Amino acid sequence: MAIEVVTRMRSLAVIFLTLASIVVAAHQQPEQQPQPQPQQPQPQAARPKRPGVSTPGVKIPITRLKPDHVFDVPGVPDWLAIDSHVWVSNYPKDSVTRIDPVANKIVETITVGKNPCSGLAAGLGSLWVPNCGDSTITRLNLKDGKAEATLPFGVPDSEGGLAVGAGSLWVMIDKKGTLARIDPATNKVVAEIYVAPGSYAVAFGEDAVWVTSSDKNLVTRVNARTNVVEATIPVGPKPRFLTT
Repeated sequence: MAIEVVTRMRSLAVIFLTLASIVVAAHQQPEQQPQPQPQQPQPQAARPKRPGVSTPGVKIPITRLKPDHVFDVPGVPDWLAIDSHVWVSNYPKDSVTRIDPVANKIVETITVGKNPCSGLAAGLGSLWVPNCGDSTITRLNLKDGKAEATLPFGVPDSEGGLAVGAGSLWVMIDKKGTLARIDPATNKVVAEIYVAPGSYAVAFGEDAVWVTSSDKNLVTRVNARTNVVEATIPVGPKPRFLTT
């Protein structure tokens, strides 16, 4: 009898523990997984301001500009120089066209070296024409357009420029950064100034020669009296043409 009572008590205990486990399991909250944090949107970089003039009445659409006269220059008219006449180089035609801006007519077309390129310079009584095709500079008389000399100097790039100032012609003659000063009395180099490599365009102003380096993102200022580099100025990427 005692054994039977003990057995029943054990059975009741097992049943009670089983029910308790079920109740506890029912009330337990499932383990929560960490929720991923929403990604914050990245702020967009501000758009750079567009170059040019935006003031009303100052900026004029190109469609509103009406030419006073149109000149027929076959080929690929490109570089300009202006003195009492307008001079236009023509790369595939190996020529320069002289235009009378008063009479609005083409005066003549002059044969120069092969593939004139890299700017024109008017000064010291002459028009200076770099030629990429044969690595020369043609010198024309500004009064009558006659060829005065052919200088044996080439330019390092078809997109550049040369300048006249302080009684000399200034031109880059290689990609290493050699700026040549040419005496118009002899048509010879009288000084070489070394600036940054990859310099192609030259301008003159404020008693100085200014040269851009497209490869090094620099503008170099050269003292035209002493032929000394006075400043090397960091600028934006790939500077090229200059105006003074």
